Amino acid sequence: GVGKALTEGQRGAALFSCALALSIFLALCILWGWHVYLVLTAQTTIDYNTFRERRADAAKRGDTYRNPFDLGPVKNWQEVFDETG
Repeated sequence: GVGKALTEGQRGAALFSCALALSIFLALCILWGWHVYLVLTAQTTIDYNTFRERRADAAKRGDTYRNPFDLGPVKNWQEVFDETG
């Protein structure tokens, strides 16, 4: 009933469950943030790697590389989610 103390095994299982849930939550938050970044910068994961190489090459030449598909964060978001704002 209410107010019963948990056994050591139950406490361990509860702690493990909470730790697992927190780990999964943090992983999902990181993935969510990564995908929001990709949407806001108009990139796929393949584009990110390609553009990273192009940025590095441009930096060696003293230039900056600009993603040709980047319309700015708001327009990128609207383009991906078909919102006109």
